Amino acid sequence: MFFPNQETPHMKKLVTLINMKKSNLFPWILILAILKISATGIFAQNDVAIDHGLKLVGTVIDESIHLRWAPTSLGVWKESNKVGYVVERFTIRRDEQILPLAERQRGTILTAPALKPMEDEVRWKALMEKNDNAAIAAQALYGETFDISGPSLGLSGAIDQQQNRFSFGLFAADQSLEVADALGLYLKDDQVKKNEYYLYKVYPSAPIAGMSIDTGYVYLGINDAFELPKIIEVETSFDDQIVYISWDKVLSSKFYSSYIVERSLNGGGFEKINALPYVGMDKEKENVDRILMMDSLEVNDQTYAYRVIGKTIFEELSPASDPSEGKGMNPKVTSPMIESVLMVDETKFGITWEFLAANESEISGFELHRSATDQGSFVKISGENYIDKKLRYLIDENPLPTNYYKVVAIDKYERVLNSYTALAQLDDEEPPVAPIGLRGKVMEDGELVMTWAKNEEQDLLGYRVFIAHYKESEQYIQITSKPITQNFYTHMMPLNTLDEEVYVKVRAVDYRHNFSEFSEIITVAKPDSVAPVAPIFKMANSGENGIDIAWVNSTSADLVETILERNDLKSNDWTALQTIAFPSKNPINNYQDSLIDRGAKYQYRLKAIDDAGLVTFSRIITASKIDNGIRLPVESIAAQVDRKQKAVTLNWKYEPDGNDLSHFVIYRSAKTAKPGKYDTIKKITADLGEKIWGYQDALLQMDTNYNYQVRAVYANGAQSPLSELVSINF
Repeated sequence: MFFPNQETPHMKKLVTLINMKKSNLFPWILILAILKISATGIFAQNDVAIDHGLKLVGTVIDESIHLRWAPTSLGVWKESNKVGYVVERFTIRRDEQILPLAERQRGTILTAPALKPMEDEVRWKALMEKNDNAAIAAQALYGETFDISGPSLGLSGAIDQQQNRFSFGLFAADQSLEVADALGLYLKDDQVKKNEYYLYKVYPSAPIAGMSIDTGYVYLGINDAFELPKIIEVETSFDDQIVYISWDKVLSSKFYSSYIVERSLNGGGFEKINALPYVGMDKEKENVDRILMMDSLEVNDQTYAYRVIGKTIFEELSPASDPSEGKGMNPKVTSPMIESVLMVDETKFGITWEFLAANESEISGFELHRSATDQGSFVKISGENYIDKKLRYLIDENPLPTNYYKVVAIDKYERVLNSYTALAQLDDEEPPVAPIGLRGKVMEDGELVMTWAKNEEQDLLGYRVFIAHYKESEQYIQITSKPITQNFYTHMMPLNTLDEEVYVKVRAVDYRHNFSEFSEIITVAKPDSVAPVAPIFKMANSGENGIDIAWVNSTSADLVETILERNDLKSNDWTALQTIAFPSKNPINNYQDSLIDRGAKYQYRLKAIDDAGLVTFSRIITASKIDNGIRLPVESIAAQVDRKQKAVTLNWKYEPDGNDLSHFVIYRSAKTAKPGKYDTIKKITADLGEKIWGYQDALLQMDTNYNYQVRAVYANGAQSPLSELVSINF
């Protein structure tokens, strides 16, 4: 299976050549396959891959512009290999000036004919003999098969082979510029000027059926040349005849497709350790921010320094990184082992240990460490200098009542080799003194906090804490399950009980379990946790003037105040209407709420607060002010004759009695008749400090006396009485 259109005689010869080289080529391919090569090499690191398109990058080398591109999918690669690639250049700027549109749109084709993968057998043969990447590229293009995972399994296996061709072909192009050129993925443009900037485009030379392919673009000029950055954060980790070299991946991968690692021994010159540039590829689903390489060392205890050089897809080399150095280390030897801990003169301990004499050359010496507990912090007690590596015995001149010892060997690489711990205790029958300075407080959440002065005994194991609900009780309860080492303790207390105090005492205990006398008993007050008794509503009567409310106050002795609150059911906020302070000889227990809207519903509740700030609410009741349908009358009505307009103008003052004023009704009569409904007007207000309303009547007869009255009407049907009558002769 071949991706170019026709199987030419040159191709047949090339296939034969590839098959001859296959046995040497496939181990290299298999190594790369394990590392899961990206399908588009360095091009995939810049942005999210386009489904079907070409990506183009460029750089400036020796006053020439070099271009590299890559298809983003297998389909684009296969079809573009058939029709070839076109590179077109547009001049955008000259002498720091943007060129006219007509000139910017005039492109120059740099590829005539279109660039395709090389088919010349002789050139491929010469390239493959000196470049393993060329062999990979040729195999990807013209090899009979490209199965890196075993025998092909039907359609799925065929698809995998094609995808492998695509992935490894582009990988080979990323590692070698001459291979990229042979695959038709590279162009050098020498016909450029220093004072110009160009836009380059790359696209297939002919439309591809059923596929919309995005064009690749890059914009640059000769002045865009820049120095490549050094590889940063090179680190080395040494072990037994092996070293792991790692460096930053995030920044490096934006510039480089492979790396050269160099090594120096004992300050000598640096030499490459990888015959081929190293590719920092990830294993599948691995997400790390460092590139890792391993190197074996001929010997330990020699200084090796490593530095890294980046290599771009244009075969440019970065400056060498700062070196990182170290030495290989021999394997750890067997740790020392404590043989015995014996009492000397009833006040000292002698510690002996075992260590292989054959391993003495691998260590710098010993240290003796001690702790008061097996899990405690061990302290070095053998002095500033190491114990001589040939010694196996040391005396502890000032032991603790309880001692945990361990012997530590320090090897020549500063690694620590710990023995197992050994316990030794001095005889002791004297108990600690009773703790003093005991204090305590119960917090609002019920947490009892206790503190006391710290005992000074060196053999102190800890403290035990006891509590009771009656001071003279013989049933003090121990609330510490084991001795506590700190001189404070916390304990959660139930607050919903009738007792208001708790009693606490503490005793100390040493490592020989000698108990001290009890401390002085302290009394700790518990916070009030019982809310006051809830107030009770007796009635809520609705009337035309408001809502009359009566209640029974809370009967709790520690009551501080009762607050009557209202909620208008709109904002859902409770507003305080009245506050009654306690204690009081004549406590208030009723209220009339008049400053409310007619017909609207309101909720009421009583809030009782005691001296501890605890709150209890009554049940919520709902009531409303009765609406009789009568609103405030219209006042100060006046009439004027407007001869120019041949009309009568009415004006009146009116402050709406609520927020739902709908309209006004005009009543009129002629001569001495009683006014009747004449017209209806919407709300019209003048821009004055007072609410002034107006109406103009133009349907009039000369020499006629007219009478007017006005009534306000609301949306819910309520209305005002008729205003006073006003008369005017027209």
